[in-house]
Amino acid sequence: STSTNIMEEAHGGIAGGHYAGDATTCKILLIGLWWETLYKDCKAYCKACDHCQCIGKPGKRDEMPLRPIPSVEPFEKWAIDFVGPISPAT
Repeated sequence: STSTNIMEEAHGGIAGGHYAGDATTCKILLIGLWWETLYKDCKAYCKACDHCQCIGKPGKRDEMPLRPIPSVEPFEKWAIDFVGPISPAT
């Protein structure tokens, strides 16, 4: 149907970005379109999107909390990132 085509373009089209239902609804409203069940339809469409289901939002279950590293003296702790080999510029 027409509403499905509109949601498909707003959600996953060139400027879509596969955002959630709220953002997809806002995009449709910003271009001047509206129908009675717009919000509900967008939410359901985005929830059923194959691409969004496969990629998904990463969970935070196993994420470690960030804590500052206490340092008493300047240069007390050092960190080195190794990169290489680097070839000289010609």
